Amino acid sequence: MDAKTPLTDKNIRNITLEQLRISVSCLCRKVGLPQEDSDIVAEAMLSSNKRGIETHGIRTMPNYIKRFEAKSLNAAPKITPTHETAVSAAIDGDNGLGHVTGTHAMRIAIEKALKSGIGMATVRNSNHFGMTAFFPMMAQAKGLIGIACSNASARMAPTGGKTPIYGNNPWSVALPHSQGKIPVVVDMASSVVANSHVIAARKKGTKIPTHWALTKDGQPTDDPNLAVLLQPFGGHKGYALSLIVEAFAGGLSGSAMGINVKEYNSMTDGQSIGHFLAAIDPGLFMDRQQYVDNIERFFNDVKHSEPIEDGGIVYLPGEKEHLATLRAVEEGLFLEGQDVDDFNQICEKYGVTEKLK
Repeated sequence: MDAKTPLTDKNIRNITLEQLRISVSCLCRKVGLPQEDSDIVAEAMLSSNKRGIETHGIRTMPNYIKRFEAKSLNAAPKITPTHETAVSAAIDGDNGLGHVTGTHAMRIAIEKALKSGIGMATVRNSNHFGMTAFFPMMAQAKGLIGIACSNASARMAPTGGKTPIYGNNPWSVALPHSQGKIPVVVDMASSVVANSHVIAARKKGTKIPTHWALTKDGQPTDDPNLAVLLQPFGGHKGYALSLIVEAFAGGLSGSAMGINVKEYNSMTDGQSIGHFLAAIDPGLFMDRQQYVDNIERFFNDVKHSEPIEDGGIVYLPGEKEHLATLRAVEEGLFLEGQDVDDFNQICEKYGVTEKLK
């Protein structure tokens, strides 16, 4: 929807940022999360919806709440470093929600980077952590380079194969920037789209593009009900990248890997997912502002390169999401009515009066 499009679609709701933050936090408290962790989840959800990443915003809350109810997710994990150096930490997430375990880990990485120039943290025994960019952007806000990646439930097959053997393993990098400049943030999974897009099409009864997914026989399909495998972007390149992320997030953390990672919606087990997070101070190599000035001159060249079409726009990575955030701050969130209704239904179940309106 364009920034100036009138709100006429009854299936779209206009929600204030504060409404969403308060509602999510209150719901999390009701299901047993401590206040600090509830606020982390609320901020993560808000960040996703502000950036237009609906697949990782409040749409995910019903699954998380069901898992908290089933005790397959630990609402009050004891997140503990098991090994630590001046620049690194290995953390046990105690089967907590990934938004919470990842945030604690990234805070440690940032603290170490501000002291030593670089900080790295791994998390094992964790779960789905939502929008990957949420974590590097924490470092970006401190003038650092932020990096994050995670493994995931097996949804993809190696090139030439048809067995789901590894996840679509997302990764993200966020770069520091000057005040008023476009914050460059790269955030992607190794699949063409997230599995939640296929699930959404299944619920709506709509077809999907044939380059999104494959059947159990490894054949392209436009039927989301037959979609078993996600397709990697760039063919063998996406496949290779996903394996590298698996090695960092799953391998370095000592978490489950590949087919041993449990399902996103498991009601009996934690996923045993692993994360890798890092923060780097450009001051290790040169004056921090000199680094920022250098890359911004390059980004300015990219931004003002000649578009294919007259009047076209060349966007930097993360720029569209940045513009969506600015719009959300000014006008509120424009969310799908079904997402709002599903969320409010859970609020009613738990007696949360601060529902989305």
